[in-house]
Amino acid sequence: MICQFLLKVKCKKLFIKISRGNICPLNGESIMSNVRVSIIMTIYNEMNAATRQKIMNALITLLQQRPLSKVSVQTIADQAEVNCGTVYVHFVDKYAILETIEKRLIEGLEKAIKPLQPASILAEAKQGIVSPFSTRVFQYIEEQQKVFRTLLLQDVEFTKKLRDFFMNQFIEKKR
Repeated sequence: MICQFLLKVKCKKLFIKISRGNICPLNGESIMSNVRVSIIMTIYNEMNAATRQKIMNALITLLQQRPLSKVSVQTIADQAEVNCGTVYVHFVDKYAILETIEKRLIEGLEKAIKPLQPASILAEAKQGIVSPFSTRVFQYIEEQQKVFRTLLLQDVEFTKKLRDFFMNQFIEKKR
């Protein structure tokens, strides 16, 4: 007898209707088994993302207090309230953490700037008009101001990456 029931999964508010006892035609496993694996992997991925974020936030907090050269992986782990080994599961070293933070910031800026057309922004600005897309860029910078400020004060390489990013987005594109 096939018993239908609704399985509610909190992760991503996913509701899956499955039939207990059905067999997956692709791999011959029970659908229930596939659903369990899928749910476990979703939870695992979300936990991983949360842990990575805690580690990155910890590094930013520490960089507000001291230079990167004075920060150890153990200190980052202590600040993030995780084991040192957990940091190494997610990142090779403290420089990889910093690089990931920088990459995410630049990607966020890129996403916010993508819809902008420099020529039209300038024309609008001369007329006293601020486009919603322009506003989005400044909102992103404001949302991430703690991270931007910390990296701009602590990391010369990030300053160069940011300069290059803006050069490529607005100055080199015009040529």
